[in-house]
Amino acid sequence: VGKSFVPQRAVFNDGVGGQSIRTMRDKMLADQTHRALPTVIYDRRNDEEDAAQYVAALGEAIATLTTRDFLILPQVPRSAGCREPPDQSAAMAEIDRQVLALWPDNTFSPSQREAFLAELASDDTRLDGLHRNEKGQAIEAKWIGRWLHARLDRAPGESAKSGNGALARNPQPPS
Repeated sequence: VGKSFVPQRAVFNDGVGGQSIRTMRDKMLADQTHRALPTVIYDRRNDEEDAAQYVAALGEAIATLTTRDFLILPQVPRSAGCREPPDQSAAMAEIDRQVLALWPDNTFSPSQREAFLAELASDDTRLDGLHRNEKGQAIEAKWIGRWLHARLDRAPGESAKSGNGALARNPQPPS
């Protein structure tokens, strides 16, 4: 995704497969270096936390950011051939509902979410029914890139809606 920008943007990836939202939050609380960078939060409920606990930890992580340019990706269920248990599906749907309610400008709209998940639903986008293979990662990169370009390719000083819906002047990087 970083290579699609002119000039190219460096990408910092601090993702760790299998980490919990609480671990991610703790890492973001400790990281003082990357808070102003455009941020993609791509996590999946995987520690049995309920939706309220998950969203509370997510909110604490987001509160560390000094940028309005953050994207929270939807919870991605297993592929079509490896269905989720009903309690997992229900919790993930509730997390997505709360994320959309709290940060509507920082996640996919319901129609975008549906299209994104439909592209990732096929078993041929996964290594093991859960983790994305090269095809699945390319789909994710396409969607993340679209969102980032729409968000970041604004004219200098152009206003953007923040995660709380307020209009704010975009800070400009030094020349």
